[in-house]
Amino acid sequence: MIDVCFHTYPPGWPWTRRARRRFRRKREKIDWSVALRQGFRRHDIKTRLYRPGRPLDADVHVFWGWHEPAMFDRLAQSEGQHALILERGFLPPRRGWASLAFDGLNNHGRYGPAGDNGVRFEQHFGHLWREWQHRDTGRVLLIGQVPGDISLNGVQVDEWAAERAARLHAMGRQVIYRPHPLGFTECPAHAVASADSLAEDMAAVDCVITYSSNTGIEAVLAGVPIIVESDVSMAWPMGAHDIEASIVRPDRGVWAHDLAWKQWQRHELADGTAWDHVRHAVGL
Repeated sequence: MIDVCFHTYPPGWPWTRRARRRFRRKREKIDWSVALRQGFRRHDIKTRLYRPGRPLDADVHVFWGWHEPAMFDRLAQSEGQHALILERGFLPPRRGWASLAFDGLNNHGRYGPAGDNGVRFEQHFGHLWREWQHRDTGRVLLIGQVPGDISLNGVQVDEWAAERAARLHAMGRQVIYRPHPLGFTECPAHAVASADSLAEDMAAVDCVITYSSNTGIEAVLAGVPIIVESDVSMAWPMGAHDIEASIVRPDRGVWAHDLAWKQWQRHELADGTAWDHVRHAVGL
């Protein structure tokens, strides 16, 4: 029998007053966790909540995001224990979906196989698909991110953006800078701040440049070539990786079809469908 431990609830949940006060801030994580626990019950798998100080002794440890590197290192060194990472989906609307990956963040995680020849993608995300664009405007879109985001792997995003903008300016490119709406960063000196929607920005440029932002995925589906610098990004296989590299437009079909099987609606977590799929990634 598989033993599953959830690390997604506030300490003391639901008994302490402090945990209940933190419910509103953590409600999204708790709601998705409740659905996943229901799915485990459908498979007759018992779950429990992690209590600080207790030993790590479950087969599967469920986390929201990749925010506890010391604990992940301990699990990686253990025998037969896995981290199951629950996060927002990759394809929009992201809050309506949750991704499930074993033992790694985003592109570093392990996922269940696809194998439906694109049926799931077409059903839910086919409307996002556009053919590759071939523009020559001299304009590029530089994407900011929330400072300190775990996918940045320690990179200071404001310094990264300033250095990339300066290099692009020296190459004769006009740089449009788009900060993350939840983590504002100053527009670099050699760029102009975006005043339009993301769709409008992407429609006006030759390519999108990002370190690891999920915007890279949206750009690829919209047919806009990307330069993505971190292999943690799910868009990594679809882009070039240096601002001086030639633009690439690879075949996106298999990548997009697979991506649709890496995120789940809440009812799919609750009825056990998601677990029945993802468990094969680690042979459970």
